[in-house]
Amino acid sequence: MDKFGNRYEGAWTIRHALYVLLGAGTSITLEPGGPLGDGAEFVYRHDGGTEVHQVKRQNRNANSWNVASLRDKGIWGHLRSTSSPWFPPVPSTS
Repeated sequence: MDKFGNRYEGAWTIRHALYVLLGAGTSITLEPGGPLGDGAEFVYRHDGGTEVHQVKRQNRNANSWNVASLRDKGIWGHLRSTSSPWFPPVPSTS
């Protein structure tokens, strides 16, 4: 990841750490282990629930992400494994 990407990831993580310090969040866990942490930069917990964050600023030379590129990076699989059982399955193209 380039320098800007590293700064963006760091800033996003610090933003959520500050939420915890300010009392808006209850905890932040960086690169958590186990199934919840697969593909996650951090897990942020607050009174409204649990959020799993994966910071991907850049997709190679592309300036955007699409369904296929997210699938190719395994993002949908990680999302499926950390979401509620009511989250609909993502159709497979294989």
